[in-house]
Amino acid sequence: DEFGAPLPSSEFLPPAAIASSGPVARKAAPRWAIGEWSHCDNACGDGHKIREVTCEGGDSPEDCERQASRPATKEKCRLYAGCQWSASDWGSCSTTCGSGI
Repeated sequence: DEFGAPLPSSEFLPPAAIASSGPVARKAAPRWAIGEWSHCDNACGDGHKIREVTCEGGDSPEDCERQASRPATKEKCRLYAGCQWSASDWGSCSTTCGSGI
């Protein structure tokens, strides 16, 4: 101590023991690893897109769920870029005299 009295052996740790133990490794908290969304599975109209969601740093998905809710892996999408109109020939008139359809 500061007065020159020896410390009891139970309170003394040799410097070599401190140096050899090194820093204490801290395990990162579990977190959700979120992938990129896929393309919409339908080029014309309603469809779905998907992505991968995994738990990193945990032993199971429950470890990540304790930190935050699991993000969505599937989402609705709507595209019109692949839509094309298709027209057929006119049919015959529904009446032979006057207005028809």
